[in-house]
Amino acid sequence: MKNSRLIIVLLLAAAICMSSCKSEKLDNEFDYQQYVINFVDNLLIGNYQACTVDFNEKMISALPVLSLQQAWEQTVTSAGDFQQIERIETASNSGYQQVIAYCQFSKNGIKVTLSFDENNKVAGLFFSYYDPEQLQVSLPEGLEEIDVTLNQGSQWELSGKITRQSSDQSAIAAVLVHGSGPSDMNESIYANKPFRDIAWGLAAQGIDVLRYDKRTYTYAGKMAGMANSITVKEETIDDAIAAGQLLVDQGYQQVYIIGHSLGGMMAPRIEQQSGDIFDGLIILAGSPRQLTDIIIDQNEAVIAALNDKNEIAKNQQILAEEKEKLAALPSLSEAELVENTVFGMPAFYVKDLQSYDTVAIARSIEKHFLILQGEDDVQVSPQTDFNAWKTALADNSQTEFILYPGLNHLFMPSQGSDIKSVIEEYQIAANVDQQVIDDIASFIKKHE
Repeated sequence: MKNSRLIIVLLLAAAICMSSCKSEKLDNEFDYQQYVINFVDNLLIGNYQACTVDFNEKMISALPVLSLQQAWEQTVTSAGDFQQIERIETASNSGYQQVIAYCQFSKNGIKVTLSFDENNKVAGLFFSYYDPEQLQVSLPEGLEEIDVTLNQGSQWELSGKITRQSSDQSAIAAVLVHGSGPSDMNESIYANKPFRDIAWGLAAQGIDVLRYDKRTYTYAGKMAGMANSITVKEETIDDAIAAGQLLVDQGYQQVYIIGHSLGGMMAPRIEQQSGDIFDGLIILAGSPRQLTDIIIDQNEAVIAALNDKNEIAKNQQILAEEKEKLAALPSLSEAELVENTVFGMPAFYVKDLQSYDTVAIARSIEKHFLILQGEDDVQVSPQTDFNAWKTALADNSQTEFILYPGLNHLFMPSQGSDIKSVIEEYQIAANVDQQVIDDIASFIKKHE
């Protein structure tokens, strides 16, 4: 994750969420599309004050002018020259009007997503990357996607899709569970869409797949006001269980969980709390260690790669301060947990994470596990974390382990980058390696 001063790359989201502004009126009706065009124009000319002038109180606090400027300028740094807005999409979602502008630059594409509340003020702002060529990618022949809604009728309704072979529901399905940070149902990271790749690839082999927008993506503004009371349960676990239950209700005889990164780390906890919904667990670049241990490792790797002695000393001091805050967590009162952060995350959230033993939970689950990792993953260590799974599940004869040479954290071809340049690597459009998809399909079919 990312501290305001220290480089932490676990989230891998060069995006800002949780801000808002008001739409213009044309002929007494809000013209959302024109508003987003004007909003993008103001971003491009650096008129950030105009972008923030209509922010509501919560969002002014969450994203003042300077923060918006920093977020946008960081996002466009390697995108090249602006060319055009290729497309604008609008949709209604749980009382919010969402508008997405696909902005094509010479080297990449940037999605600007605005969410308007019932008062026609924007309740969310999100920057993310896309590959302009991927706009032309269509669903492979022989597949279809069925729109579904998770948590229907609740305050946390989420849009999802079940990908399957045309007009032919399988007996087996899988749920895709995201990594850290706000994420759409494709788990879009810069130009790449790993969850779309996996869903299409597995469906082609007769395994239906449910993927859905993450709660922190759909309800960025709403959750911003709850940041100091949210745990991974609200962020990830509840919706993964709801997705599994939706598949059970639709008649699937077997349901698997496929968790990536944080989703993989949480997979045993999701299964433990699900009421026996899932028939097996597939963990993609997850870890049985504490999230904060991984963050510390990542920061130490970044610091080790620095050349400037002053920068090294400054960041070492910051890291030491965060470690002290982490050590003090058990002694903090409820009020202090709400008021403080650790590694840029709410202390309340971190303490909840620290209270669960992933290894103990995983050992208590007598089901099939498939643990997958890329050998060139610079975020979750193939040596430390992959081997930690081997040790943790050594007594589980139903566990399989596969390490893939040349693949990174997204299970895409590595460019040989180190942790400092991983962001640049993820901006290169690629696809999840076919062998990974084949191995997941083989594992699931083996246990039909």
